[in-house]
Amino acid sequence: MFELDIVIPVYNGAEELNCLLEKLLPAVRNVFFPVTVIVVDDGSGDNSSEVANKWSSHYDRFRLVRCRVNMGRAGACNAGIRAGHSPWVFILDVDCQPADSDFLQRFFDKLKSSTILYSGQLVATGDGFWAGYSQKVYEQRCESYKNRGSIEFTTACFACRRDAIESVGLFSEEYRKYGFEDRDLLFRLTELYDSDSFVIDFDNIFYHAAEKSTYNVLKKMFDAGSDSSAIFKKRFPEVYKASQYARVDYETASWMSKFPLFCLVLVVVPLSKWIIRFLEYRWLPFNIRYQIARGLQAAYYCKGTYSRMRTQRTNSLE
Repeated sequence: MFELDIVIPVYNGAEELNCLLEKLLPAVRNVFFPVTVIVVDDGSGDNSSEVANKWSSHYDRFRLVRCRVNMGRAGACNAGIRAGHSPWVFILDVDCQPADSDFLQRFFDKLKSSTILYSGQLVATGDGFWAGYSQKVYEQRCESYKNRGSIEFTTACFACRRDAIESVGLFSEEYRKYGFEDRDLLFRLTELYDSDSFVIDFDNIFYHAAEKSTYNVLKKMFDAGSDSSAIFKKRFPEVYKASQYARVDYETASWMSKFPLFCLVLVVVPLSKWIIRFLEYRWLPFNIRYQIARGLQAAYYCKGTYSRMRTQRTNSLE
């Protein structure tokens, strides 16, 4: 019989978790196959565990796994995967809401005997600039997949056969900060399995709460540049070199590119608190604001890589 574990990593997201579990309850009841919902509290400082405990005490299909310390999203996902036993695992981020209670049935109906990987379709919610920005990114990923078969998507609403994800060693727990854990896992899966075994379901919608704070977005980009990118680059140097991130990586960039990148960081980062204001000017065409946002993110990512490089040099001299 088909069985499924839904793994929900959460870090300080009690309110979102409660809303998501309310959505999942009818979905779990609507399908004929057994579903276990495993909430992983990744060392939260709020009452996320209490919310999960409340649900698990009332419904035997809901479980809680607690991480004593913050492991990062990769470690939290792995803890949930290891806590389950079902042949299929569905990773669902706490800020992703299925459009309706039939999403599990749609997921099951799309599966074939050869399927090893499945992803739903994200739709950004919110009325700020970053909702529009995120939606454009999601649409570009869809077009990239339809036109070139490019597997560049998130694992925010992602399912995988247990034997497949275990065969590549789960998520790499080296990633403790934002970025690249998805890309790392997906690259290993695509290396081992044929693309015909992947299902991208554009009809199964998941509403993703877009980031509201530009400062949070830029901090994530700095963290990705200073920390996560170094891990991915070490593990897959050629893949990283061919990616768009390498173009704004101060360490990887050619000597001819280093000067303009240095100027980008030198000028854009100090002026960012003024530049950010343009993102909310609705009279300014969205495509212009979109390019401004890309420039800001590139600057902070580059700053992160520069900071990483300086730290490595300092450590090598000690």
